[in-house]
Amino acid sequence: MNGLFAAGAARQLAGAAEAQLRAQAASISASEARRQNEILAADVDKLFMITQALWELLKKEHGYTDELLAEKITEVDLSDGKLDGKVAKKERPDCPSCRKKMGRHPVCIWCGTATVRDPFER
Repeated sequence: MNGLFAAGAARQLAGAAEAQLRAQAASISASEARRQNEILAADVDKLFMITQALWELLKKEHGYTDELLAEKITEVDLSDGKLDGKVAKKERPDCPSCRKKMGRHPVCIWCGTATVRDPFER
């Protein structure tokens, strides 16, 4: 009977240790996700500041108006037929060499051909 008790206790200890390791891994993953989120938030803030500075220069130097910008934003938004606040995703292009669909990489994963990508492609 003592052997069964000891085996059961050992399984419980092993299960508790495994649960503790999983909890630690989850905590590390959550910390990394928070860190990545903070980095992305800082990048968005920086891009917003750059965009604001560029817009102010365009208004000052070329006389563009906020209304004209708003119209252009709506036009770009509607380029996919939906007013949803998102830029339309373009279909992945075909490789100029093997004609297979390209991924997001600058080199075709099928044949290795390097391609020039649109700088606004997402």
